[in-house]
Amino acid sequence: LASKVNKSLTINDKNFLFTFAKGEPIWNNADYSMFPAIRWKMLNIRKLKDNNPQKFQEQIVLLEQTIF
Repeated sequence: LASKVNKSLTINDKNFLFTFAKGEPIWNNADYSMFPAIRWKMLNIRKLKDNNPQKFQEQIVLLEQTIF
């Protein structure tokens, strides 16, 4: 399933997911930053980045290897 989803993503989709996961989303197509679920997820990403930078970096590397 993951492979099928990955193949269906455009480079723009992948870049957005990557920037979002890094806590620095680039809202090219639509700005969903004020949606409650998005705000909550961004808060959790920032907490992980601040509280456990090693785990955060490991997850970013894993995502990068998976989608690119």
